[in-house]
Amino acid sequence: MESSVYFLLCIELFVICFFDIKERKIRNAWSLFHLVLCPVLFLSFPDSYFFTWSFFYIPLAVLLIGFVLFALNIAGAGDIKFLSTFCLLIPLAKQETFIYYLLVTTVFVALCIFIYNLIKSWKTFLLAIRSLSFIIIKESIGSRFPYSIVILISWLVFGWKEKIIYF
Repeated sequence: MESSVYFLLCIELFVICFFDIKERKIRNAWSLFHLVLCPVLFLSFPDSYFFTWSFFYIPLAVLLIGFVLFALNIAGAGDIKFLSTFCLLIPLAKQETFIYYLLVTTVFVALCIFIYNLIKSWKTFLLAIRSLSFIIIKESIGSRFPYSIVILISWLVFGWKEKIIYF
């Protein structure tokens, strides 16, 4: 992966994190930016970005799985659209690696938030368990968080593991 592309996307993710935390939404303009940037990358870096139908498998899988998560009210639509178009900017050879780091980071952050919420409202949680009130259980331990932060963390881990950046 070209380091210039990596750092451009790093800057973009920091900006998106700021607005996602502030406004709790990711605007569609970012996804449109990705759709415009994708052909530019194909033309500018033909060694890293080459056209094959398999290039679109992971972005489409992210979109389809994300649609299910959105329908279940687990993920936001903006997060899913952003992530699927973001995957279009990653060379085919690196897409699976990035998705792996994204999944690991998602599980880690979700577990940390779950444990924090459980500790914070353990009395409510125990009462909800005793009364088998699943709505109260979900309210006491579940919370949504800006997913762009998870994407940024996984992108930084990806860059570090792929030796694009050094800490």
